[in-house]
Amino acid sequence: MMVLKKIICGDSRNMEELGKNTVDLVVTSPYYRNAIDYQNHIQKKWYRTSSKYSTREYITEMKIHFKEAYRVVKNGGICCVIIGNELDTEDGSIVPLPSYLTAMMTRSLKWKLQEEIIWYKVTGGKKRFKVTVKIPYPTYYYANILHENILIFRKGDKRHTRNEADRIILNDVAKKEVANSVWHIPPVPPNHIDHPCPFPEDLAYRLILLYSNKGETVLDNFNGSGTTTKVASKLKRDFVGYDMEKKYCRIARQRLKSELNLRMPLIPVWTKNKENLFSSFQVNGEV
Repeated sequence: MMVLKKIICGDSRNMEELGKNTVDLVVTSPYYRNAIDYQNHIQKKWYRTSSKYSTREYITEMKIHFKEAYRVVKNGGICCVIIGNELDTEDGSIVPLPSYLTAMMTRSLKWKLQEEIIWYKVTGGKKRFKVTVKIPYPTYYYANILHENILIFRKGDKRHTRNEADRIILNDVAKKEVANSVWHIPPVPPNHIDHPCPFPEDLAYRLILLYSNKGETVLDNFNGSGTTTKVASKLKRDFVGYDMEKKYCRIARQRLKSELNLRMPLIPVWTKNKENLFSSFQVNGEV
């Protein structure tokens, strides 16, 4: 039986509450393979840590979750996955999780990759360039990691709708920012939400407006602090969120009562002077 407008403390590897072909859109960010120990965070212990299992084990786990997501998503439905590269704690090399996940989703499962967006966080991230500052010589260059990938997968054939009530507003933000494959959205400030890695409401807001209509059903199978379910509710969508941690489920339910927290969007603007070209950010009040 279909469950609407509900946050479920359960395992999304078996979403028995949801029927086959009942979900229109998935917006989710899987738990980190490395860097965060969620149990330690819940127990208010130091939660920055190294991985307890391999990349192969992680991708195998993701395959089970997204196979079940494929079952519940309608034909033509969309699955948006926010995921970033990680660092190997032993030798500092980059672990390309977005690439591994894409290969698994498109080869082992039947998802089709429709879009790939880069979420540029503008601030925060892993400050690796400090190594270069300390040792300013060739081969000691390490770039700061300020981005994650937003992978847009589709189930089956494309499905288009033209509901006048859901027409996309083509303002400056849409034309100069959303139109591009790089989105400039700052991360959630530290300690703003009692969760180690919530993603901004602005991300869910854009994805839900771009890939669903009012009254449709949005799922987050790694709901965490409930960003997707909150935004879906405010945008008049039905929603279902799954998470195994009771604390995070409580936070997600509480957030349903709060107002949207969207910040003024940043729009990159190229300005030409006599000497060079340089970029700057324009703050735009239109969302």
